[in-house]
Amino acid sequence: MKKLRNVFLVLAITLLFTGCGKSNEEVLKEASKKMDELNNFHMTMKMDMTVSVEGVSATVTTTTESDIDNKNGVMSMETTMDMMGEKETTKAYYVYESGKTTAYTEQYGMYYKNVTEEELINFDMFDNVQNVEVVSKEDGKTYKVTLTKEQLSKLLTDIEVEVDNIDLEVTVKDKNITKMTMSLPMDLDGIKTTAQMTMTFSKFNEVGNVTVPEEVIYTAFDEEKEEARMDVDSYIMEIELLAEDGEIADGKYTATDLMYPGEAPSKVDVVIENGEVVSGIIEMNGYRATITDGYIYEFESLK
Repeated sequence: MKKLRNVFLVLAITLLFTGCGKSNEEVLKEASKKMDELNNFHMTMKMDMTVSVEGVSATVTTTTESDIDNKNGVMSMETTMDMMGEKETTKAYYVYESGKTTAYTEQYGMYYKNVTEEELINFDMFDNVQNVEVVSKEDGKTYKVTLTKEQLSKLLTDIEVEVDNIDLEVTVKDKNITKMTMSLPMDLDGIKTTAQMTMTFSKFNEVGNVTVPEEVIYTAFDEEKEEARMDVDSYIMEIELLAEDGEIADGKYTATDLMYPGEAPSKVDVVIENGEVVSGIIEMNGYRATITDGYIYEFESLK
């Protein structure tokens, strides 16, 4: 009996000094590793901020719904901005391949293509955190941790962090990160404000494959295409100025009918009505613009 008691005593002392469970830092590190290893998941990010200009305050709420396909390196995103009851929704797609991310972002109904060296999203900012404390045990455990600007930028790749350190609350349930909240100081063109940000994660391995629509890939403007589009817009503007000055009348025109001080299009077949280019095609710098009802509805490469 005495021998058995001594065994229990040694065991108790061992547990006292070595710890009987994982540290808070280890829990976060393991949860972040599991998130990076998921095939796919859904993320909802809500950001509330109040902006004051000349005594007038406005609250802006931005909600982003994202499907992240870690396995194939693709993310889709739909963002709705609500400012004083006025809502605007835009979409974006991101493809990570060979160490680079190709972004297709929507602006004014058109998609623009941009390539960066940023990852889609990763959670390894918790690898070297210290002094992590538990602040809640409701619906999992919520931990409070202080991150540096460099650590936070791994998660918020599209947001410029204005402070050196920031407190973040992270909820872990069933070894998955399910929620993050923070107060993020921001500078909007010289206007200082603080954004209250909440990110929730769900549908672990339930989202499936995420793809970029072929139409988005085909029609997206890269730098070359954007410059070509601007050249066509400038050409149309010159034609309409000539019409406004009375130098050309309404009718159908080709490239030989119209004098242009800049680089001339290779092909022009347009109709002018009431001083505006209302229909036709313009081929310029390897692209074709198709005009209908006064707008360019198609802009495609000839290559």
